[in-house]
Amino acid sequence: MKKQLLILYLLLIVSCQNYTLFEDDDVSQQNLPNSESRIQEFNVNFGRVRPNFNSDTFLYDITIPDNTEISASILLPEKLTSFKIDNGIIEDFEDTVTYNFSGDTQSFTIFCTAEDIVTTSEYTFNVHKAENIIFNPNFEEVNGSTPLGWAMKSSGMLIAIFDEEFYGARFNTLTQSADGREALSEPIFYNDGSDILLTANILIPYFDNTESAVDVKFSLKLYFFTDEDCKIPAQKSYKTLNSVSPKSETWENIKLTCKSDELSDDTLYIRAAIRACYVAGVGTKDSLHRFGNVCLYQF
Repeated sequence: MKKQLLILYLLLIVSCQNYTLFEDDDVSQQNLPNSESRIQEFNVNFGRVRPNFNSDTFLYDITIPDNTEISASILLPEKLTSFKIDNGIIEDFEDTVTYNFSGDTQSFTIFCTAEDIVTTSEYTFNVHKAENIIFNPNFEEVNGSTPLGWAMKSSGMLIAIFDEEFYGARFNTLTQSADGREALSEPIFYNDGSDILLTANILIPYFDNTESAVDVKFSLKLYFFTDEDCKIPAQKSYKTLNSVSPKSETWENIKLTCKSDELSDDTLYIRAAIRACYVAGVGTKDSLHRFGNVCLYQF
């Protein structure tokens, strides 16, 4: 009986020692500094990142529209020791960092150092400018006074003009409906899976400063087709920017964006449209207006 009790006592001691050993090991693991240095997420507000971001992929290409500032949202791991973009060390950073860049940026590199000071990650992003693929965007190429590569959707005339070193165009007259005066670009082949950005500059030139109310509104529209002649509308046939008025007497830029997942699968061609109308009770069919630098980007 004494022998059995002794054996049980020894087993109990060994069990307690093993438990303490494992418990100490767990505590030591918990006290180790964090070794995670990889970015968790990387997103841009507009443009295309290729390949799709993955924490274990460290080289990317970003295609963005020209003359557009882009914001990148970067989700960081916990307890980083340091974070910098190129040579600029960011000392006070949160879990999510916003980085702004434009088409003038050729590339940038993000460096992350984990809490253990040993583990690092380095991500490089090469920036590419998307090209404007609209023919005659400033209406400079003409036949008489009619811009080449553009057609009226319905009635009215499109007239090329040159104001103070800026090429552009106007309609001969306006109606109260944006659909009444609408200039269409030539057909453009759609690169499947691409996002689209349509932009244009607009102006209301008040030469005598006597008009106190904005009397003209502008709009942009994208038409989607299944055929090269643009006779057969796609299932998702168009997207429109609601009519807007300039906020000053200087050139302003308006934008219409369309993500690839907004388009139907049968989309093969695009036509871009710039539209204008006068405001009832304020403007007239002869209200002054200008537009130009119409750009369409796919990326």
